[in-house]
Amino acid sequence: MIQQDKCKKISKIFMMIIIICSILPIIAISYYNHPSADDYGYSKNVHVIYENNGTVADIIKGAYDTSMEYMQKWQGLYSAAFLLALQPAAFHERLYAITSVIIMMILTIGIITLMNSIIHNGLRVKSKEGYFIGFIISFYMIQCMPDRVEGLFWYNGAMNYLFFFGLVLIHISLLIRYWNKDKAYFSILLSTLLCFLISGGNHVTSFACILINICFLFFALIKKKKYMVLLPAISGIIGFIIMCTAPGTAIRAAKDGADVSLLKTIFSCGYQTLISDKSFISVSIILLLAVLTPYFAQMIKMSQVDIFNIWGMIGCLVFDFTLISAMYCVPYYAMGVFGEGRVLDTIYCAYIVLLLLTYWYFVGFVLKYMPGIVSEADKINSNSMKYAIYSIVCILFIGYISITGGVNKYSTGAEAVMEIADGSAKRYDAEYMERVELYEDALIDNVVVDEYTAKPELLFFADMNEEPEKWPNTIIARYYNKNGIGMRKK
Repeated sequence: MIQQDKCKKISKIFMMIIIICSILPIIAISYYNHPSADDYGYSKNVHVIYENNGTVADIIKGAYDTSMEYMQKWQGLYSAAFLLALQPAAFHERLYAITSVIIMMILTIGIITLMNSIIHNGLRVKSKEGYFIGFIISFYMIQCMPDRVEGLFWYNGAMNYLFFFGLVLIHISLLIRYWNKDKAYFSILLSTLLCFLISGGNHVTSFACILINICFLFFALIKKKKYMVLLPAISGIIGFIIMCTAPGTAIRAAKDGADVSLLKTIFSCGYQTLISDKSFISVSIILLLAVLTPYFAQMIKMSQVDIFNIWGMIGCLVFDFTLISAMYCVPYYAMGVFGEGRVLDTIYCAYIVLLLLTYWYFVGFVLKYMPGIVSEADKINSNSMKYAIYSIVCILFIGYISITGGVNKYSTGAEAVMEIADGSAKRYDAEYMERVELYEDALIDNVVVDEYTAKPELLFFADMNEEPEKWPNTIIARYYNKNGIGMRKK
């Protein structure tokens, strides 16, 4: 047993080393990251205040004013607009590098918090494995995200979607804690505040959060307990109504909206959810399930909670399908499309979480009703040599995931290594900084810049238009106080 424990500890250390090494290139390439498109429009007010030596209070007020302005003129995302106004490059160009770090941190914190809540409060097991399990899952999300530039590197897209997805994970963790622990009133109050903030983010996560709250409320009515889950449910709905009824939401709907019937939306999004299995499932996710299986089984075997049955299994599958379909429904009903890359990233991350939790429940179902499989697994655990071989395989699996990209050809970390090595990231950075020199030259009122020759996949989101009077040239010109900015095509 001592050898087995050592083997387990060593394998975990090696896996963590591989994971950390795979994250380092993402942090390194972030140095060359820069704002684009809507980054300038949302942060213009704050940038001007900062350049004029405004105080912290002035900056906060500027972000608040931006939120109110967008609610009137473009969209009702009051929480998101406030955060987008604080775009890091508004204070210093190099601060934009923290964008990917912020997103990776909120995803990791959200997943770890959720795993610990399930283990400690749901299964009632005293274990620190939630940190390791959560770290593995967040690592997978980061490395295998479908659209990396919109999900990790473009501040306006990443903060508007993945950041709020991380808040949803924390919110669910607080609900689980309140549900399974006596007098956890602080959890439900914090959850209530989070719900209001989430509803002021993007429509996809806010709608998903409302559905999750309704599920908890339904169980509260059935079980006749924990009625305070009504508070976050009401808070989320109020925020959602504020967002949807804002004048700016109507203005954007009139410009970008599509006339799609509710019935077509339901059937189209249901079908899209079914075929998502083909686009989301890859060899790497199968390997991830294999790596996590013994940890899931260990937590279930240590638990005294008996919640595993066929009806629960069916309930998990129905809930998964309903929630993912609902997330697709929001952009499809409003605009007739399933969403941009950042929307797909959010749905993908939700898909991974739901898949893993449902698989975890399935493992519990198997352990309860198929004891023969349990005894065979125990034989492997009791044999140090077999367990050592299994540990080596797990390490190789994690190494494989660190290189391959799930739905992409290469992982985010591997792509970062290649773009740093071929010099495209550095050239993109140099060409951007050349533009900034022209923007900040007080003697030039009308700036003309050259098109980028380097457009690294992880960093490049959008370039300017050739015509100065078109977007996004107009917002960049206002950001730098220029009469106009044009671009020469290469």
